Amino acid sequence: MANTGDESNGDRNPKNSDITLIALWQQLERMNVVVGDIKDRLDRQDEWIANLQGN
Repeated sequence: MANTGDESNGDRNPKNSDITLIALWQQLERMNVVVGDIKDRLDRQDEWIANLQGN
């Protein structure tokens, strides 16, 4: 049977599924950073608007 690259190979090289999970996790972390940056920006904007309104 041909090796599909998804079989264990002595733990020296990660399986394809492991690489995919790592890539997905890294992408999720980057998205969390972006969402956090957007939230911070909106919070600053809300504070600026409140200051303009005299609250």
